Amino acid sequence: MSLSIDTCYSYTWGDDTYYESGEYVKEFLTTEGCDSIVTLNLTIRQGANYEETVETCGYEYVWTYAGNVETLTASGTYTRTVAGEFCDDTYTLHLTLNAPDTTDLYAQICSGETYNQYGFNESEAGDYELTLTNAANCDSIVRLHLAVGSATITELAAEVCQNTHYTENGFDILAETAGVFTHSMTIERPGTCDSIVNLTLTVLPTYYQEIS
Repeated sequence: MSLSIDTCYSYTWGDDTYYESGEYVKEFLTTEGCDSIVTLNLTIRQGANYEETVETCGYEYVWTYAGNVETLTASGTYTRTVAGEFCDDTYTLHLTLNAPDTTDLYAQICSGETYNQYGFNESEAGDYELTLTNAANCDSIVRLHLAVGSATITELAAEVCQNTHYTENGFDILAETAGVFTHSMTIERPGTCDSIVNLTLTVLPTYYQEIS
């Protein structure tokens, strides 16, 4: 007696499990107690294994396999089983997603200055963006939030006698005639712009009287 089996992966016959195609023979006892020899003609089929490795830039990857489409949003290993011509086929994807780097910069300059670091060249307040390339050869986005400060203006008034020196608040003026004088002071503190002092100077005349 012969038996033909065509199956996937393995076949269990009696107490034995077979994983390879071939011809196998077993001896059984019939219900009448006689020997019965059975020949098994076994065909073991294997499904196909498809494996791929993908490294790409972005936040998602569209995986297409065996007519199926999936959108993946995280790195990892993905395995799917799909019915093949004879047995199930296995599809495995090793995915690495390199998301863009994003860096936010906050800076302040003074009016009339230009911010020219990291590839920027800006002189007006606002939000700016540059797209560079990072170590993974993906986009690296740099956002600049730029503020522009103005000089601090201080108004002063003073009276001095004619032909004397006014030497306060950073001025050194020989008071010959009245007028408005301006003095600009650079303050060496980050984020601080120049301080401008406007001085309105009144000159008091000096009278000379001859005594004979």
